[in-house]
Amino acid sequence: MKIVSSTHFFIYNIVQKCFELQKNHEHFSQIQHSKFNIQNFYKVKLGEDLQKRLSKKFEPSTVIESTYKGKDMAFKTDSEGNATFLFIGKRDERGIVKGQRFQRVLIKDSEGNIIKDHWDNKGKAT
Repeated sequence: MKIVSSTHFFIYNIVQKCFELQKNHEHFSQIQHSKFNIQNFYKVKLGEDLQKRLSKKFEPSTVIESTYKGKDMAFKTDSEGNATFLFIGKRDERGIVKGQRFQRVLIKDSEGNIIKDHWDNKGKAT
């Protein structure tokens, strides 16, 4: 494996340490409660103000491009006008947003009342 930078080397060492500690269950619980948790290292969450902005109704079945705090974003809406997919990061020369992608979980009951509404981080958008 070729190490590209010191950051990659640091992350590689932490991942290796997690695998070693996972083999020994009593030590694995220590790393889960430590200050640095490898499982949450790449997890980016949406801020409350952005969630509030995305909870509005938009034009149904479209892709809407915008900016948020200096970052480019694009989101897709469903047939009811709810934002369902979000891509946030930096737009490349082809106009594609590269960064993080999120998917909205919006579950309603038969009467239309919202049961669940949250955004899941689906990783990198390339």
